[in-house]
Amino acid sequence: MDTVGLFNIADLLKLLKNSVKLLYSLAIAKSIID
Repeated sequence: MDTVGLFNIADLLKLLKNSVKLLYSLAIAKSIID
């Protein structure tokens, strides 16, 4: 059970990192357009 929980946390962190990267890219694109 513990290992499954750890894997879920790792997946969530990966997802979070990807979302942050995506938001950052969007912010940069928006600043270039503006």
